[in-house]
Amino acid sequence: MSAEITGVYKRLLDAWNGGDAEAAAALFADDALVVGFDGGHIGGVEVPAGGTYVAKIRRVWDGRMVHAIVGVVPPGSYDLDPALNAVHTVVVEDGKIVLFQSTPAKYMARPDLAASHNAELTPLLLTGDTLG
Repeated sequence: MSAEITGVYKRLLDAWNGGDAEAAAALFADDALVVGFDGGHIGGVEVPAGGTYVAKIRRVWDGRMVHAIVGVVPPGSYDLDPALNAVHTVVVEDGKIVLFQSTPAKYMARPDLAASHNAELTPLLLTGDTLG
């Protein structure tokens, strides 16, 4: 895995978890394409409201693109909310995110994949790590 792209992605998750919009925005190129969880193109960078984000990288391509599964523990909870599971695609060029896409991980009619998603992320909650 490329240390640069995984480092950028981890800093993004840490900024979200810390509610630090300025730190998150600094990770993106000025002309970055950001596609939110609802499929809308976001003008600028938004920090998701509350919750703790954890992610596991599934693959890195050419040291530029990361594919990760993501889960969220909502405020006041201690467990992942399956309704907030997502898949992230992130492309980094010259140390900046140029593409970020968050796709809801609904796994329609495939409960085994939904269970696997959470099973992969749960150990991160136990260790306190943001990224696995």
